[in-house]
Amino acid sequence: MPRARIAGLCAAAAFSCSQQSPPPDAHGDGDGYPPGEADSLYPLIPGSSYTYRHVTGEGAVTGLEFVNVHATNHAGEHAVLLADEPDAAGQSTHSLIVRRGSAALRVHKDVHTHGVVDVSVDYSPGFLRMDDAWAASPGGQFVRSYLRTATEATGGSPVAENRSHRWQVVAVDEAVSVNAGEFLAVHVQRTRMDEHSQTGESVDLWFAAGVGKIRERRQSPTEGIREELLDDYRIGEI
Repeated sequence: MPRARIAGLCAAAAFSCSQQSPPPDAHGDGDGYPPGEADSLYPLIPGSSYTYRHVTGEGAVTGLEFVNVHATNHAGEHAVLLADEPDAAGQSTHSLIVRRGSAALRVHKDVHTHGVVDVSVDYSPGFLRMDDAWAASPGGQFVRSYLRTATEATGGSPVAENRSHRWQVVAVDEAVSVNAGEFLAVHVQRTRMDEHSQTGESVDLWFAAGVGKIRERRQSPTEGIREELLDDYRIGEI
């Protein structure tokens, strides 16, 4: 079985950045990309697009999520913008992701409604999305902490929270079948450890090299929901 099915059909609706979005990076042609980005478990490659199907624990499809990847920068640091297309309620999320060593970190997020920012969130030093080093650490456990500061567009003082997650590497070569194809994936579990978390709240995620997230399963004492990658994803070129 191949490590990952990289080729996909190109299908993503056009994205138009709002005035609140970061400016394009002058090096969007690929300059500044670290070696091995195309083989990462969380590739930061502009021009990529992903479609995820959301399904409840009972199997009911609740909707589709469309994500487009754009080149940008953050405080002089190479970054990508992950931009969700608006859902039926007009809501969307724009996340800034940076590469630091083998880790991909979210450093900023804007939540929009009908193109207007409702809330902005900063993460220091960053909210970990995935670390490629974990592919060589089956069974490993890691704790990562950060400061999350949310600012409402309507005003008021920013709300800051210290948050922590425990990451467990469940498997590094797990066979996974989703609509997008069959993959050998790294399976990790993320559990909230801080005072704001719900008891039993956890997220399982599966990542395929050269593609990114292919499945996600959120589990809490009251509900469960999963996402899976559909076959119209596209990986950009660097």
